[in-house]
Amino acid sequence: MPTELTDATQEVQMSSVYDEKVLREAIRSFMDAGRIATSAEMRLVCHGLASLAFSINELQKRLH
Repeated sequence: MPTELTDATQEVQMSSVYDEKVLREAIRSFMDAGRIATSAEMRLVCHGLASLAFSINELQKRLH
């Protein structure tokens, strides 16, 4: 395996716990923002961002 790939793989493995925590916090934050949003459009955007963060988190779990 090329050195660049090995280094990148190690970096991803070391940061996976941190990334999961960040993504969980993003999901919570976007859901909270969606609850207090004053317009339907902003609620939809916040819900979409929370869903995206959730999907990224799930994909990351499956890749590791």
